[in-house]
Amino acid sequence: MNRCLTSYGAGAVILVVACALPGCSDETAVERAAGAPPPNVAHRVPSDYPTIQAAIDAAALGDTVLVAPGTYTGPGNRNITFPIGSLVLMSEGGPSETILDCQGTDSSYQQGMTVTNGQDNIFIRGFTIKNAYAGSGAAIYISFASPDIRDCVFINNSAPIAGGAIWCKSGSPAIRRCTFIGNWSESGGAAFLNASGTSIFADCLFAYNDSGAAVWVNRSEAMPAMFCCNIFGNPEGDWVERIAGLESVNNNMSVDPRLCGDAAAGFRLEADSPCLPQNNACGRLIGAIELLCD
Repeated sequence: MNRCLTSYGAGAVILVVACALPGCSDETAVERAAGAPPPNVAHRVPSDYPTIQAAIDAAALGDTVLVAPGTYTGPGNRNITFPIGSLVLMSEGGPSETILDCQGTDSSYQQGMTVTNGQDNIFIRGFTIKNAYAGSGAAIYISFASPDIRDCVFINNSAPIAGGAIWCKSGSPAIRRCTFIGNWSESGGAAFLNASGTSIFADCLFAYNDSGAAVWVNRSEAMPAMFCCNIFGNPEGDWVERIAGLESVNNNMSVDPRLCGDAAAGFRLEADSPCLPQNNACGRLIGAIELLCD
């Protein structure tokens, strides 16, 4: 059974995440109940609050922050933190229309988001996060927390130390239908997993991330569960190091995703892309890109 509810609209909340552990079949998914209650109040950006951080700061437990389509830059739309432990942060238009451009550089560190200290009921849905730059976990830095992240695109994020897009220590985030393209780090071009905790990557695409292996697991106890993931074209390795061998289970693959477009205009998929549901054994979208090439 593989249940998921995905909606980009007012009041939409995803209450169940279904994933599979290595060795499980399509029919034996492991469900993670999302602990957050339905939203009490929707805080809209930018109509109610000028920035994402302002809306989050005004929210109470269980509320939803809804972000309208657009490109968001500057203070309040980067280096985002979550002062409460139960919140839904969701775009109204999906990742192709809702972009957080962190505008970070090697001389101006600008992180996307930080989720820490037991914030296990943080739900992040439907954003593109790009051009973040931080020592570790440039797009999303996770420490002792287990957020739920879906339908996000991570492009051109850089972390000199570890985890170009995502860095996680002692947490078990669930990451589903996300796309990682062109991120960079010395260790874990796209993601770096450290210490304990079983992260879940389901229906994710990791393509052309540099310079460390796309997904780097620092300790065996941090081994992720990976299901229907495509890891391809990462210069320092695809299914290598501790995740070597996972390519052959759970319908994981290493196949050219058949992308067109670029980071500036946005990526799209060719009609024969293996990431499209009709072209893979999972029968589901792999990654967060749904638009087809012209």
